[in-house]
Amino acid sequence: MARRPRLDRELERYLVDGETVIVAVRLHWFHLAREILIALAATIFAFWVDIKISMSPGGQLLHNVSLLLWWAAASWLVWRVLNWRRDWFVATDKRFLLFYGFISRRVAMMPLLKVTDMTYDRSILGRIVGYGKFVLESAGQDQALSNIDHVPDADVHYKAICTQ
Repeated sequence: MARRPRLDRELERYLVDGETVIVAVRLHWFHLAREILIALAATIFAFWVDIKISMSPGGQLLHNVSLLLWWAAASWLVWRVLNWRRDWFVATDKRFLLFYGFISRRVAMMPLLKVTDMTYDRSILGRIVGYGKFVLESAGQDQALSNIDHVPDADVHYKAICTQ
């Protein structure tokens, strides 16, 4: 059985009386892979321009553009990391919750009674890196909380959820 997760103080306010938390995790760091790769590519490009391009007027313009791109990519990565630190997937004995957003806080929720089917999927990359995906279905309706991707240690959390 999975150990009782430590819940962020802010999340406690969204739980109802008598609700027991089964799983409370942040999404896997791989959720930020695209942003990390973009920031890495911008860094490599900025270094390449700095080393290879001469400081002629055209070279100076390219140098400034590469620095601007690097700052944009780095800022975007920092923003996404701040958002990621506030994203939580929580499963209780009564419902599934997905908390997300840094400035504008959003909570997607699906009661367990409405879940008709839960699919657990781990791609090859997910098995290598260590994350999985839950797909929740409910009585033929399209729900806001239907795909929960990049759940870390998905095997353990899947078993904990299935016990409920």
